[in-house]
Amino acid sequence: MKIKKFNELFDNSDLKAEFEIPYIDGSLKKNITKWDSIGKGRNLFVEKLTYHCPFLKGMGWQESGNITTFKFDDTLNDNTFIYYNIDISTKSNDTYFYTLVAKAIRSDNVIYSKRYNSGIIDFENLSKSLNKEAFGVLGDFGKWLNSNLKYNGIRNVPDIAPIRSDQN
Repeated sequence: MKIKKFNELFDNSDLKAEFEIPYIDGSLKKNITKWDSIGKGRNLFVEKLTYHCPFLKGMGWQESGNITTFKFDDTLNDNTFIYYNIDISTKSNDTYFYTLVAKAIRSDNVIYSKRYNSGIIDFENLSKSLNKEAFGVLGDFGKWLNSNLKYNGIRNVPDIAPIRSDQN
């Protein structure tokens, strides 16, 4: 069994910069421990989709009937609940429909909300739409969270020692 080096866990420098620290401190998948992670089990649809849409790899997924869900959520210190959810419905072997929701809720008030519904599309257009619409909404949501709630996926990490370049 080959043990991966840390820098082999991420596809490119952008993913590494965005997800490295949340991955290390465990907050990336904090609230989805009961969900399957990409790579556990065999779901060819999920494997094919995450190959074409790599940003989905950082989320948990589950399957119920003809619906596959990719999701992350978190509750912040000020009792703000945030979540990002993609439900992909399989209409037939070659056609799909998806609904995307990104929300932040504080004290029963919605303070951020974006929703997108695709039309019925084939797999090629599904992956293109997810990479454009879903990834775009995820980026906008991340920017909004960082600028309005000072949230970047990392919480309660007061003392992180800097990584020195002379250490292996």
